[in-house]
Amino acid sequence: MNKLVIIIVRYTESIEWIKQLNKNYEIIIYNKGEQINEVFKQNIRIKNIENTGRESEGYLRFMIEEYNNIDDKVYYVFLQADPFEHCKNIINKLKHLSELNCLKNFVHLGDLNCLDLDEVVDYNNLRTNFVNQIINLENFEKDNDKLLCNVILDEHSRFKTIKENFVNQSKHRQEIRNTHIDKVRQIYNWSEGALFAVAGVNISTNKIEFYKNLKDSLLACKETDLGFLYERYWCLFIMN
Repeated sequence: MNKLVIIIVRYTESIEWIKQLNKNYEIIIYNKGEQINEVFKQNIRIKNIENTGRESEGYLRFMIEEYNNIDDKVYYVFLQADPFEHCKNIINKLKHLSELNCLKNFVHLGDLNCLDLDEVVDYNNLRTNFVNQIINLENFEKDNDKLLCNVILDEHSRFKTIKENFVNQSKHRQEIRNTHIDKVRQIYNWSEGALFAVAGVNISTNKIEFYKNLKDSLLACKETDLGFLYERYWCLFIMN
């Protein structure tokens, strides 16, 4: 079985649902709101921090603060404090992660799985292949210039292709992409909600300065949608 360390970034959300989780999970809560008074039997650490940068700041804070303690053979799971909006069966998906025979490098946990296409000529054909691939296979495949990360399928899984040129609509988004991603990929997948699990070995592959720079870029920009950019890019940042 795989060990899970769960990182939760909370503001005002109820976290009663955590009481349903396996007591073997290690849980770290970055609390950006009022004091948490619930009593848990789980192994929980609560860190009260300033409310800045949404969940992305909390994720990066963990990667920086705990960088020297990252275990290559552990799954680190990053969640918003109310994950059910974007993943109805999050508790079952966590159980699935713990029971895998081996670690997958990166696993998207959201119900809505998106294939982001910036520049694809044969768009309709690719969309068909994408849907068929997901229906028939549990995992995406990583192939050459495509970064297709793992997903866990269940009855709530949904899929769509998007071609909205989201990054190129903003100078700040382009700057972050060009600064923090060595190889800009035209095709990659992500899931809504910024819910994902990543093997520790992939976090520690990047230097701590990389995560510090990502955090600085996040906090320096005042665009309200920057969290949505990071939501799309977590797999690219970590698997860069």
